[in-house]
Amino acid sequence: MEKTIISVPDLFPYTHYGFEHCVTFQRLIFITGQAGINKKGEVISELIEKQTEATFENIEHALKAAGSNLHKLLSMTCYIVDIQKNGPAFWAVRKKMMPSTGYTSATIGVSALADPRLLLEIQCIGYR
Repeated sequence: MEKTIISVPDLFPYTHYGFEHCVTFQRLIFITGQAGINKKGEVISELIEKQTEATFENIEHALKAAGSNLHKLLSMTCYIVDIQKNGPAFWAVRKKMMPSTGYTSATIGVSALADPRLLLEIQCIGYR
C-alpha cells in the first residue's frame, strides 16, 4: 500500500514549503506541525490561549479531511515557546479542546519557532 497525500482545503497550504499537511499510510494519519494561523497564513493572536484553540481547530481540519477526528489521535508532540510562561495556559486549553485522554504526548520547551510570533506547534499521528 502506498502513502496518500490528503488535501486540507481549510488550512493555509504548505506545499510551497516542500511538505504537506496530512499524509496517510494504511490507517495511520500523519499531521505536520500545526500552529495558530488562519487559512491566509496569518497568526491569529499573540495570546497562547487563542493560538492553542486555533491549533487544535487546524488539527481537527486535517483529521476530518483524512476521514478521522480528535477522538482518534494516537500521539502528539507539542513545542511550546517559553514553556515556563506559556505551558500552564496551553495545558488548560488542550484539556478543554481534547475530547479524551487516550493519546500519548511529549511537550518540549523551545526558544523560538519558524515564525517568531508563534508560541506553539503541534505534530500528530492519528488513525481512521
